[in-house]
Amino acid sequence: MNAIIPVAGVGTRLRPHTYSTPKALLPVAGKPVLAHILDGLTEVGLDRVVLVVGYLGDQIVDWVKANYDIRVDFVEQTKREGLGHAFLTAMEGAKMTHGPAVGVLGDTIFSADLPGLVNAPGHAMGVKAVEDPRRFGVAETEGDRITKLVEKPENPKSNLVLVGLYSFADLEPLHRGLRHIVDNDLRTRGEYQVTDALQWMIDQGEHLSPYLIEDWYDVGKPEAWLETNETLLKGKPAPDAHAGVTIKAPVFIHPDARIESSSIGPNVSIGAGCEIVGSTLSNCVIDEDCRVESSQLRDSLLGARSQVRHADGNLILGNESVFEGGKR
Repeated sequence: MNAIIPVAGVGTRLRPHTYSTPKALLPVAGKPVLAHILDGLTEVGLDRVVLVVGYLGDQIVDWVKANYDIRVDFVEQTKREGLGHAFLTAMEGAKMTHGPAVGVLGDTIFSADLPGLVNAPGHAMGVKAVEDPRRFGVAETEGDRITKLVEKPENPKSNLVLVGLYSFADLEPLHRGLRHIVDNDLRTRGEYQVTDALQWMIDQGEHLSPYLIEDWYDVGKPEAWLETNETLLKGKPAPDAHAGVTIKAPVFIHPDARIESSSIGPNVSIGAGCEIVGSTLSNCVIDEDCRVESSQLRDSLLGARSQVRHADGNLILGNESVFEGGKR
């Protein structure tokens, strides 16, 4: 299995966290977003990964090399001109324009039957039924075929949205479609969209199958990040007991974290090297090497190496932030 994963996005909606950490490396339920993706792929066998890097890409390169022993090609996207441009950059930069492959967006955490996806008729697009599809690429279908794709329609004719998981029986038609929209400067909302290339494939007679995905998680906004953390924590094994600490499952506490005289949970992730003293945490993601003292935090996201004292309420802090004070 070959995979293409674009991780060059800036993550504007997740600032201040993404000022210093790429979105793909933000922690969710005990490990970075990209780890959830790569672990899901490697479980079913993975021969080669092409990662499209850009903003803060050196951090992604270093992290992948330190944590995975698989073949990875890093291709830099020097201009951010849309997801279609990212896929084209990956294929041409890695000289992988033919053969089967899966594509996964770098901020998409999924649980899916990958062998079933790969073996679906023709090219398969992961889709999910949602209540409001206007924020997504929407797939209109007839039987086992996708007949039309529309990017963020104001009046959608279907509630099936593309979830950012694709299987291509052969990359060659996608490459031709992407070259078509780029060479002819066919942009949607100012960018080269992969949905436009997929629509070109449909118009050329390629068979695109909808493949229903039940579990699909988003980390595009702070509230979605917290919701995904809550969902993925369910079923996690209970952490080791800490003397004088109350644990309300589900939680993740890294073995290297130190917790004293505190109540943790539910829905809390605490990274390596953290110190939590005399505090109560619920529905929080605490990145590595943070110190939280004498605080009551809920619905909070703390970047790495942050320090918090005497806080009461919800905090959204980027890396290396310091907060001391009263109620929020």
